Order: sequence, then structure tokens, then C-alpha cells
Amino acid sequence: MSEGDENELHGNDTITIMHTQRCVATVARTVVCMSKVWAAALQLDPSAPIVPACKHIDVAILRLVLDWMIERSQRPSTSTVKSEQFENLQCVLDPYDLSFVNRLSVEQVLGVIITANYLDIPVLYRVACAKIAYMVMTCDTATLNELFGM
Repeated sequence: MSEGDENELHGNDTITIMHTQRCVATVARTVVCMSKVWAAALQLDPSAPIVPACKHIDVAILRLVLDWMIERSQRPSTSTVKSEQFENLQCVLDPYDLSFVNRLSVEQVLGVIITANYLDIPVLYRVACAKIAYMVMTCDTATLNELFGM
């Protein structure tokens, strides 16, 4: 694909996510703005074609977060995670969010929590925290010790 075709495909409404001088993804500006941190950076320079990702964020976790953001930019989350207790994740997470967190390992969920917190993506943060909270509520002590390496 030529550069002209690439520009037609993405237009000026895309942003490249860079991680330690490597392109992680090129996504729609609306996707990037789901992160309050990136949205604030774009407010400072609205014509910026690139936003940096913190070098301490794992690239694989960043890609998972971006996948979630892309899906959610097309179909907003209907998850209703609140601070009150819940009996199961199906009560509070919509089907996509439930599927997303259920396919992740404990380490990945914890990475998503850290990344969502750092990038200030409140819905994803609450979804991932709900998964960990549910695990803590439903697992016995031995299983929790094994899962969290204690």
C-alpha cells in the first residue's frame, strides 16, 4: 500500500501510539481520547499525529487495552460496576467486558488495572478491578495464595 493510500485509509483522524520509539498501533482519534491522559495531551497539541505510551507499560498489555478501547469506541460499555457487592460478574459486566476479562490471566488483569489507571480509563479500570474482586470473593485462601504468588 502506498503512502497516499495509507493517508486515504486513515486520514487525519488517526493517531499513532508509540512505545519506546516503536509504533504499537494506529487508531482513531476517538479511541485515543478514551484515555483522559492521551486526551489531555491532544488538547495541548490537537494536530499531533503521535501520542507516547509510558515506557513502563508492557507492550502486550498496552495492545490488550487498545483492543478493548477499539471495541468500546464502536459499542460503549453497558457494565454497571459499582462499589457494592455482587453475586457474579454477569450481574455487573456486559458480555464483551465479561469475555474480555475472563480470557486474561491474573497477571494480565493486574497489568490492565495498572495501565487503565495510568492512562485514566475509568470504565476499563472498574471492569478489571471487578474481575479481581470477584476472584477474591469466590476463591479459597489456598487458591488466592497460588494465584497471587503469596
